[in-house]
Amino acid sequence: DIFRGKLWEHDNIIAKKARMTHTHRQRQNMFIRNCMVHMKEVGRTWVMLTDPDEYLLFNGPKGSTKNYARIPYPGIEEEGSILKFLQSEQNRPDSNYTHSCISIPRMLFSAVESSSQEVNNQVPSPLQGSIFDTLRYRKHMRRNFTHHHIANGWSKSIMDMSRVDWNDIPTVDQSFQTMPMNIHKPIPKICPPPFVKNHETLLRINHYVGSWEAFSHRVDARASEGRDKSRWEKKANQTDETDDNIRPWISGFVEEYGTTQAQEMLKETG
Repeated sequence: DIFRGKLWEHDNIIAKKARMTHTHRQRQNMFIRNCMVHMKEVGRTWVMLTDPDEYLLFNGPKGSTKNYARIPYPGIEEEGSILKFLQSEQNRPDSNYTHSCISIPRMLFSAVESSSQEVNNQVPSPLQGSIFDTLRYRKHMRRNFTHHHIANGWSKSIMDMSRVDWNDIPTVDQSFQTMPMNIHKPIPKICPPPFVKNHETLLRINHYVGSWEAFSHRVDARASEGRDKSRWEKKANQTDETDDNIRPWISGFVEEYGTTQAQEMLKETG
């Protein structure tokens, strides 16, 4: 199997009364803890806790050495390139990626459209770049070195669960009594503060606000806090910078699996 999934629904994790009386973030803690426990039980190593509209990639184009470590970025088009990078970093003496929990900054991409030629650049036929947010949206909030997390949101973490002690995983019960954990710092004892600056990292997470249709379709307890159109428009109209570092993933995916199988796996996209 290429993809394996485990689905948890609210009824499997949270009592009905709790669903009615507690917030999205409290419920989220229950889910992320169950995910960490499951991944450790089945012997996984690196685990990333992000939303479906967030994607992990290198913080620069392939071969570029414009980073604090002055090492060339690998290519995102190679299958498993990030995992291989993390494994190789364990042996580099001055690496920032030897810790079992790594905080990675996010970059917020707007919903400003690009030309068809720009969107379909490097996209193998007959696929269309417009059905993938990662190819359709290229404009993002500026890299603010001083207050990056304010403009682009707090960092999120990846963890090597094979090196995480069972006793360090926070406990959460149905009454939501828990250690002070959250999606940005899921294991408080070992995870750093979620305020990493963009220029201090070799990895980043692209976060796509998406179209208004996609944004408004997301239903959770935070709806009353601002999933209205004015909030979307504030995020959706940013044109500060343009970035295509994630684009090569599509050509690498098709090369790895072939056009027919790639089409089959991506047919429900968009």
